[in-house]
Amino acid sequence: MELVKLTCTNCGAPLEEKDGMLHCAHCGCGYIRVCDPSEGFDAAAMSIEEFEQKLADASVLFAVKGADGTELFDTDAEVAASKLRYASERLASGDFEGAYEAVSGLGADSFQAERVRLLASMHARDEGELAAYCGDITAVPHFKEVLALADERARAAYLRLADICAAGAEASRKIKKGMGFVDAHDAEKAGLYAAEMLRAYPLRSEAWELSAAAKCLADEKYDPSSDLEFMKKCPDYKYVFAPDTVHARALAPVVAERHAAFSAKKDVRARFFNKYVIGPLGAIVLVGIGIALWKLIEALG
Repeated sequence: MELVKLTCTNCGAPLEEKDGMLHCAHCGCGYIRVCDPSEGFDAAAMSIEEFEQKLADASVLFAVKGADGTELFDTDAEVAASKLRYASERLASGDFEGAYEAVSGLGADSFQAERVRLLASMHARDEGELAAYCGDITAVPHFKEVLALADERARAAYLRLADICAAGAEASRKIKKGMGFVDAHDAEKAGLYAAEMLRAYPLRSEAWELSAAAKCLADEKYDPSSDLEFMKKCPDYKYVFAPDTVHARALAPVVAERHAAFSAKKDVRARFFNKYVIGPLGAIVLVGIGIALWKLIEALG
Protein backbone atom coordinates (compact mmCIF):
# COMPACT_ATOMS: atom_id res chain seq x y z
CA MET A 1 0.00 0.00 0.00
CA GLU A 2 1.60 3.23 -1.17
CA LEU A 3 1.23 6.00 1.40
CA VAL A 4 3.65 8.57 0.01
CA LYS A 5 4.80 9.73 -3.41
CA LEU A 6 8.25 8.27 -4.00
CA THR A 7 10.74 10.47 -5.84
CA CYS A 8 14.18 9.87 -7.31
CA THR A 9 16.98 10.86 -4.94
CA ASN A 10 19.12 11.74 -7.98
CA CYS A 11 16.84 14.18 -9.84
CA GLY A 12 13.62 14.44 -7.83
CA ALA A 13 11.31 13.05 -10.53
CA PRO A 14 8.49 10.63 -9.57
CA LEU A 15 9.37 6.92 -9.51
CA GLU A 16 7.41 4.26 -11.39
CA GLU A 17 7.23 0.56 -10.52
CA LYS A 18 8.26 -1.91 -13.23
CA ASP A 19 9.57 -5.50 -13.13
CA GLY A 20 9.78 -5.49 -9.33
CA MET A 21 11.89 -2.30 -9.23
CA LEU A 22 11.25 1.41 -8.95
CA HIS A 23 12.50 3.34 -11.98
CA CYS A 24 13.04 7.01 -12.73
CA ALA A 25 11.91 7.72 -16.30
CA HIS A 26 13.76 11.05 -16.24
CA CYS A 27 17.34 10.06 -15.36
CA GLY A 28 17.24 6.25 -15.53
CA CYS A 29 18.08 5.47 -11.89
CA GLY A 30 16.65 2.24 -10.47
CA TYR A 31 15.75 1.53 -6.85
CA ILE A 32 14.77 -1.38 -4.61
CA ARG A 33 12.88 -1.17 -1.32
CA VAL A 34 15.05 -2.54 1.49
CA CYS A 35 13.90 -3.05 5.06
CA ASP A 36 16.24 -1.37 7.54
CA PRO A 37 14.91 -2.52 10.96
CA SER A 38 17.16 -0.26 13.00
CA GLU A 39 14.57 1.09 15.46
CA GLY A 40 12.72 -0.92 18.07
CA PHE A 41 9.06 -0.54 19.04
CA ASP A 42 6.55 -2.29 21.26
CA ALA A 43 5.46 -5.02 18.85
CA ALA A 44 3.82 -7.01 21.64
CA ALA A 45 1.08 -4.36 21.89
CA MET A 46 0.29 -4.36 18.15
CA SER A 47 -2.16 -6.10 15.90
CA ILE A 48 -0.77 -7.96 12.90
CA GLU A 49 -2.01 -5.12 10.66
CA GLU A 50 -0.16 -2.49 12.73
CA PHE A 51 2.93 -4.67 12.66
CA GLU A 52 2.81 -4.89 8.85
CA GLN A 53 2.52 -1.09 8.68
CA LYS A 54 5.60 -0.71 10.88
CA LEU A 55 7.39 -3.12 8.60
CA ALA A 56 6.48 -0.97 5.59
CA ASP A 57 7.60 2.18 7.43
CA ALA A 58 11.03 0.60 8.03
CA SER A 59 11.77 0.35 4.30
CA VAL A 60 14.25 2.64 2.57
CA LEU A 61 15.14 3.09 -1.10
CA PHE A 62 18.41 1.64 -2.38
CA ALA A 63 19.88 2.61 -5.73
CA VAL A 64 20.83 -0.53 -7.65
CA LYS A 65 21.07 1.00 -11.11
CA GLY A 66 22.78 4.28 -11.81
CA ALA A 67 22.17 6.83 -14.55
CA ASP A 68 25.59 6.43 -16.12
CA GLY A 69 24.45 5.03 -19.47
CA THR A 70 24.44 1.64 -21.17
CA GLU A 71 26.59 -1.30 -20.13
CA LEU A 72 28.88 -3.00 -22.62
CA PHE A 73 28.62 -6.77 -23.08
CA ASP A 74 30.90 -9.28 -24.78
CA THR A 75 27.85 -10.73 -26.52
CA ASP A 76 25.43 -8.91 -28.77
CA ALA A 77 23.65 -6.17 -26.80
CA GLU A 78 20.18 -7.21 -27.94
CA VAL A 79 20.73 -10.84 -26.94
CA ALA A 80 22.19 -9.75 -23.60
CA ALA A 81 19.22 -7.47 -22.90
CA SER A 82 16.82 -10.31 -23.71
CA LYS A 83 18.66 -12.67 -21.36
CA LEU A 84 18.60 -10.10 -18.56
CA ARG A 85 14.87 -9.53 -19.00
CA TYR A 86 14.22 -13.26 -18.85
CA ALA A 87 16.52 -13.61 -15.81
CA SER A 88 14.59 -10.82 -14.05
CA GLU A 89 11.33 -12.66 -14.73
CA ARG A 90 12.80 -15.89 -13.31
CA LEU A 91 13.99 -14.05 -10.20
CA ALA A 92 10.58 -12.46 -9.67
CA SER A 93 8.90 -15.87 -9.89
CA GLY A 94 11.35 -17.49 -7.47
CA ASP A 95 13.03 -19.68 -10.10
CA PHE A 96 16.57 -18.98 -8.90
CA GLU A 97 18.22 -21.80 -10.82
CA GLY A 98 16.53 -20.62 -14.00
CA ALA A 99 17.62 -17.03 -13.36
CA TYR A 100 21.24 -18.09 -12.85
CA GLU A 101 21.22 -20.15 -16.03
CA ALA A 102 19.60 -17.31 -17.98
CA VAL A 103 22.70 -15.11 -17.64
CA SER A 104 25.16 -17.84 -18.57
CA GLY A 105 27.30 -16.58 -21.43
CA LEU A 106 27.11 -12.96 -20.34
CA GLY A 107 30.48 -11.53 -19.45
CA ALA A 108 31.74 -11.16 -15.91
CA ASP A 109 32.10 -7.44 -16.65
CA SER A 110 28.32 -6.89 -16.60
CA PHE A 111 26.94 -5.35 -13.43
CA GLN A 112 23.37 -6.47 -14.17
CA ALA A 113 24.45 -10.05 -14.92
CA GLU A 114 26.54 -10.28 -11.75
CA ARG A 115 23.64 -8.80 -9.79
CA VAL A 116 21.39 -11.61 -11.07
CA ARG A 117 24.02 -14.20 -10.14
CA LEU A 118 24.33 -12.75 -6.64
CA LEU A 119 20.58 -12.70 -6.02
CA ALA A 120 19.97 -16.14 -7.57
CA SER A 121 22.77 -17.79 -5.56
CA MET A 122 21.26 -16.34 -2.37
CA HIS A 123 17.67 -17.31 -3.29
CA ALA A 124 16.62 -13.65 -3.16
CA ARG A 125 14.20 -12.01 -5.59
CA ASP A 126 15.74 -8.59 -5.02
CA GLU A 127 17.96 -6.61 -2.64
CA GLY A 128 14.99 -6.17 -0.33
CA GLU A 129 15.05 -9.90 0.42
CA LEU A 130 18.85 -10.01 0.39
CA ALA A 131 18.99 -7.38 3.15
CA ALA A 132 17.36 -9.89 5.51
CA TYR A 133 20.45 -12.13 5.35
CA CYS A 134 22.14 -12.25 8.76
CA GLY A 135 25.85 -12.58 8.13
CA ASP A 136 28.84 -11.29 6.21
CA ILE A 137 27.27 -10.66 2.81
CA THR A 138 30.63 -9.50 1.42
CA ALA A 139 31.87 -13.09 1.68
CA VAL A 140 29.09 -14.67 -0.41
CA PRO A 141 29.72 -15.48 -4.11
CA HIS A 142 29.39 -12.58 -6.59
CA PHE A 143 29.03 -9.79 -4.01
CA LYS A 144 32.55 -8.46 -4.51
CA GLU A 145 32.10 -8.65 -8.29
CA VAL A 146 28.87 -6.64 -8.06
CA LEU A 147 30.59 -4.08 -5.85
CA ALA A 148 33.50 -3.71 -8.28
CA LEU A 149 31.18 -3.17 -11.27
CA ALA A 150 28.66 -0.85 -9.58
CA ASP A 151 28.64 2.87 -10.18
CA GLU A 152 29.20 5.22 -7.24
CA ARG A 153 25.56 5.38 -6.15
CA ALA A 154 24.93 1.66 -6.44
CA ARG A 155 28.24 0.87 -4.71
CA ALA A 156 27.22 3.03 -1.74
CA ALA A 157 23.89 1.21 -1.63
CA TYR A 158 25.51 -2.23 -1.58
CA LEU A 159 27.93 -1.18 1.13
CA ARG A 160 24.95 -0.04 3.20
CA LEU A 161 23.32 -3.38 2.43
CA ALA A 162 26.39 -5.12 3.85
CA ASP A 163 26.09 -3.01 7.02
CA ILE A 164 22.44 -4.04 7.43
CA CYS A 165 23.34 -7.73 7.03
CA ALA A 166 26.17 -7.40 9.55
CA ALA A 167 23.82 -5.67 12.00
CA GLY A 168 21.39 -8.53 11.49
CA ALA A 169 24.09 -11.05 12.35
CA GLU A 170 24.91 -9.15 15.54
CA ALA A 171 21.22 -9.00 16.49
CA SER A 172 20.95 -12.74 15.87
CA ARG A 173 23.88 -13.43 18.20
CA LYS A 174 22.29 -11.36 20.97
CA ILE A 175 18.89 -13.01 20.59
CA LYS A 176 20.36 -16.52 20.63
CA LYS A 177 21.79 -15.87 24.09
CA GLY A 178 18.23 -15.98 25.38
CA MET A 179 17.88 -19.59 24.26
CA GLY A 180 20.42 -20.42 26.98
CA PHE A 181 17.78 -19.48 29.58
CA VAL A 182 15.20 -21.58 27.73
CA ASP A 183 17.54 -24.59 27.61
CA ALA A 184 18.23 -24.14 31.34
CA HIS A 185 14.43 -24.03 31.97
CA ASP A 186 14.75 -20.64 33.66
CA ALA A 187 11.33 -19.27 32.71
CA GLU A 188 11.71 -15.96 34.55
CA LYS A 189 15.03 -14.97 32.97
CA ALA A 190 13.93 -16.28 29.58
CA GLY A 191 10.77 -14.16 29.73
CA LEU A 192 12.59 -10.97 30.75
CA TYR A 193 15.31 -11.40 28.12
CA ALA A 194 12.77 -12.28 25.40
CA ALA A 195 10.76 -9.13 26.14
CA GLU A 196 13.95 -7.04 25.95
CA MET A 197 14.96 -8.60 22.61
CA LEU A 198 11.47 -8.19 21.16
CA ARG A 199 11.47 -4.49 22.01
CA ALA A 200 14.94 -4.04 20.53
CA TYR A 201 14.48 -6.23 17.42
CA PRO A 202 10.76 -6.52 16.64
CA LEU A 203 11.41 -7.21 12.95
CA ARG A 204 13.72 -10.16 13.64
CA SER A 205 12.05 -13.57 13.42
CA GLU A 206 14.37 -15.07 16.04
CA ALA A 207 13.10 -12.52 18.59
CA TRP A 208 9.58 -13.86 18.07
CA GLU A 209 10.84 -17.43 18.32
CA LEU A 210 12.51 -16.59 21.65
CA SER A 211 9.33 -14.89 22.86
CA ALA A 212 7.27 -17.97 21.96
CA ALA A 213 9.81 -20.30 23.62
CA ALA A 214 9.80 -18.28 26.86
CA LYS A 215 5.98 -18.24 26.98
CA CYS A 216 5.79 -21.98 26.29
CA LEU A 217 8.28 -22.57 29.11
CA ALA A 218 6.28 -20.43 31.53
CA ASP A 219 2.84 -21.77 30.60
CA GLU A 220 2.27 -25.36 29.54
CA LYS A 221 -1.09 -24.37 28.01
CA TYR A 222 0.30 -21.53 25.88
CA ASP A 223 -0.43 -21.71 22.14
CA PRO A 224 2.47 -20.08 20.18
CA SER A 225 0.44 -19.64 16.98
CA SER A 226 0.13 -15.85 17.29
CA ASP A 227 3.90 -15.43 17.85
CA LEU A 228 4.57 -17.62 14.81
CA GLU A 229 2.20 -15.50 12.73
CA PHE A 230 4.24 -12.37 13.54
CA MET A 231 7.48 -14.32 13.04
CA LYS A 232 6.53 -15.25 9.47
CA LYS A 233 5.96 -11.57 8.64
CA CYS A 234 9.55 -10.66 9.54
CA PRO A 235 11.87 -9.95 6.58
CA ASP A 236 14.54 -12.39 7.77
CA TYR A 237 12.13 -15.34 8.17
CA LYS A 238 13.09 -16.50 4.67
CA TYR A 239 16.74 -16.97 5.63
CA VAL A 240 16.24 -18.25 9.16
CA PHE A 241 13.23 -20.57 9.13
CA ALA A 242 11.57 -20.90 5.70
CA PRO A 243 11.87 -24.58 4.69
CA ASP A 244 12.50 -23.82 1.00
CA THR A 245 15.87 -22.12 1.53
CA VAL A 246 19.29 -23.65 2.06
CA HIS A 247 20.03 -21.38 5.03
CA ALA A 248 16.97 -22.31 7.11
CA ARG A 249 16.98 -24.09 10.47
CA ALA A 250 14.28 -25.74 12.55
CA LEU A 251 12.25 -24.00 15.24
CA ALA A 252 13.30 -24.35 18.87
CA PRO A 253 12.03 -27.77 20.05
CA VAL A 254 9.81 -26.36 22.81
CA VAL A 255 8.02 -24.14 20.24
CA ALA A 256 7.85 -26.75 17.48
CA GLU A 257 6.46 -29.44 19.78
CA ARG A 258 3.87 -27.13 21.35
CA HIS A 259 2.77 -25.81 17.96
CA ALA A 260 2.45 -29.35 16.60
CA ALA A 261 0.35 -30.40 19.61
CA PHE A 262 -2.06 -27.45 19.26
CA SER A 263 -2.26 -27.93 15.48
CA ALA A 264 -3.20 -31.60 16.00
CA LYS A 265 -5.94 -30.60 18.46
CA LYS A 266 -7.30 -28.04 16.02
CA ASP A 267 -7.34 -30.63 13.25
CA VAL A 268 -9.31 -33.05 15.46
CA ARG A 269 -11.83 -30.33 16.35
CA ALA A 270 -12.16 -29.33 12.69
CA ARG A 271 -12.80 -32.94 11.61
CA PHE A 272 -15.35 -33.37 14.40
CA PHE A 273 -17.12 -30.15 13.44
CA ASN A 274 -17.23 -31.11 9.77
CA LYS A 275 -18.49 -34.62 10.51
CA TYR A 276 -21.06 -33.93 13.21
CA VAL A 277 -22.11 -30.33 12.50
CA ILE A 278 -21.49 -29.35 8.90
CA GLY A 279 -22.39 -32.81 7.53
CA PRO A 280 -25.77 -33.13 9.30
CA LEU A 281 -26.65 -29.51 8.58
CA GLY A 282 -25.89 -30.07 4.92
CA ALA A 283 -28.15 -33.14 4.91
CA ILE A 284 -30.96 -31.17 6.60
CA VAL A 285 -30.63 -28.38 4.05
CA LEU A 286 -30.79 -30.88 1.17
CA VAL A 287 -33.87 -32.56 2.67
CA GLY A 288 -35.50 -29.15 3.09
CA ILE A 289 -34.77 -28.24 -0.51
CA GLY A 290 -36.16 -31.61 -1.64
CA ILE A 291 -39.40 -31.12 0.31
CA ALA A 292 -39.78 -27.59 -1.04
CA LEU A 293 -39.31 -28.82 -4.62
CA TRP A 294 -41.81 -31.65 -4.09
CA LYS A 295 -44.42 -29.22 -2.78
CA LEU A 296 -43.75 -26.90 -5.71
CA ILE A 297 -44.28 -29.75 -8.17
CA GLU A 298 -47.52 -30.74 -6.45
CA ALA A 299 -48.74 -27.14 -6.55
CA LEU A 300 -47.96 -26.85 -10.25
CA GLY A 301 -49.62 -30.20 -10.96
